[in-house]
Amino acid sequence: MYKFDKIAKVYDLYSTGVPGDMKYYLNEAQKSKGKVLEIAAGTGRIFLELIKNNIDAYGIDISSQMLSVLKEKAKKQKLDIKNRTSKQDMRNFKLKEKFDLIIIPYRAFLHNITIEDQLATLNNCYKHLKPNGKLILNFFHFNPLFVVKRMKSKKVLPLGTINKKDYRLKVFEETVYNFKTQSINVTFHFEEKEKGKPINKFKDNFIINWIGIREFEHLAERSNFKISKLYGNFYKKPFKKESDELIWVLQKK
Repeated sequence: MYKFDKIAKVYDLYSTGVPGDMKYYLNEAQKSKGKVLEIAAGTGRIFLELIKNNIDAYGIDISSQMLSVLKEKAKKQKLDIKNRTSKQDMRNFKLKEKFDLIIIPYRAFLHNITIEDQLATLNNCYKHLKPNGKLILNFFHFNPLFVVKRMKSKKVLPLGTINKKDYRLKVFEETVYNFKTQSINVTFHFEEKEKGKPINKFKDNFIINWIGIREFEHLAERSNFKISKLYGNFYKKPFKKESDELIWVLQKK
């Protein structure tokens, strides 16, 4: 499973989530009225918002560097997160607490690139939920037409430019699709400048697997989860074939 250690310090500059996800996950956490676990908490974009709103939240991540950034942000915001975060793998994490709600935001579940990993994560979440507890996760709805169009375009595409005073970061994305393995090989290229002068060029690479609707229904069934809801976006619109996102609400039986 991929670790974001190399890009932790610049992750927030280009990774802003999916429209509506912050408010959605916060609302679900508030409705749960119990302990909440965020898997792949990363630099704390959602996790720290839960803490700000007095949610009894905990967070795990496989990257020590991402968690370091999270802790720095919490310190600046004067948020007490002592004993609330830990470096753990979603496939085999172990916590004493049982949770009313577990969330895996921002498509992090797709970093499980084998069926064994996917089932291990789902089974581990099931084990850490209270009776009738919920697991909510989201990932993109795979669109073959978009992929074909993307494959015909330039190999490396600009993702964005971030300017902060005398600092500039340009991010480019290179994506290679493998239909046999249902995998996406993503390479981010970074170009840093300070006061107009190049200071650094680096890149980072990871692989994720896309998962179809019927596939995930089968995974959920094998993990003994009941599928409570499937939304097409974070505004709770029903899933349609043109939906960009899949938001799954699973319930422990």
